[in-house]
Amino acid sequence: MLSLELGRRLQVPVVHLDQLRFRSGWQSVETAELLGHEQRALPRDGRWIADGNNGATMETRLAAADTIIFLDLA
Repeated sequence: MLSLELGRRLQVPVVHLDQLRFRSGWQSVETAELLGHEQRALPRDGRWIADGNNGATMETRLAAADTIIFLDLA
């Protein structure tokens, strides 16, 4: 997985957004709760990789990121 390899090479934590977005049984959390999960999970020093695509909270991550990689799998 690209995110794990980048995290290993850059020595930064990788946060898997689906683990924050869903409870057991793939029950989705509300957006406000998800924002709280992300704020707690993403290190404040700005050195992190977020793996996934949660559109509802993307604006917050885009504002905090210095590099963004979008994969076009088509």
